[in-house]
Amino acid sequence: MTIQSTENTIDTQNNTTTQDNLDCMYQDVLGVKQDYNEAVRLYTLAANHNNATAQVNLGYMYRYGLGVKQDYVEAVRLYTLAADQDKSYAQNNLGYMYEKGLGVKRDYKEAVRLYTLAANQNHASARNNLGYMYEKGLGVEQNYEEAIRLYILAADQGNDSAKNNLTRLIGEITI
Repeated sequence: MTIQSTENTIDTQNNTTTQDNLDCMYQDVLGVKQDYNEAVRLYTLAANHNNATAQVNLGYMYRYGLGVKQDYVEAVRLYTLAADQDKSYAQNNLGYMYEKGLGVKRDYKEAVRLYTLAANQNHASARNNLGYMYEKGLGVEQNYEEAIRLYILAADQGNDSAKNNLTRLIGEITI
């Protein structure tokens, strides 16, 4: 199947899974020339059909200004749409936006709520991020044991940040 025939399938059948896969090719350079503008166009088509993965990916494009003008508010809107469909990547990304106050008023409790939703779906970065919130007492009561438990879960999934956070925290506690 050629890219052109794939695009025709998208246009005639509103096939958002095919569309989402094609978007990734344009963004990640998988067999086609990298073109953020085209990736944004295709993500938008799929996102408008309520495709949660496309909403997350389009939110990422807005968050970092790839193929579009950087717009944290639009990134939050798109992440919210996908998070409402229980997409763990969206919940984690939206949690980060609330933690840092990007496109929304900083709200540590909301960040913790969103990280928890994603962590409960075994999302390694969310577990690491939630561990950090417990370590620092941001939006929750400070709890080193819970932070360590979450860092271990994320580290066991191969999350390098969690491995570093775990090593650092244990070193700080034992000194």
